[in-house]
Amino acid sequence: MPDQISIGGGYWRLNPLLLSCVPSTTPTPVPVLVKSTPELLRHASAVASAVASARGYLAANSDIAS
Repeated sequence: MPDQISIGGGYWRLNPLLLSCVPSTTPTPVPVLVKSTPELLRHASAVASAVASARGYLAANSDIAS
């Protein structure tokens, strides 16, 4: 779908409103690009949480720790 196309490293995406209207008949201009957060940065906290829990699990179950 066109609204999944990202530009500028993922910080800009095509506006999904462009798919639902005809620009020549709208009374106000519709922006082509909208701000977005890149997928890599959007899920960064989940990755950091998974790494932290894996470190805790490995440290608790390590033979060297005991």
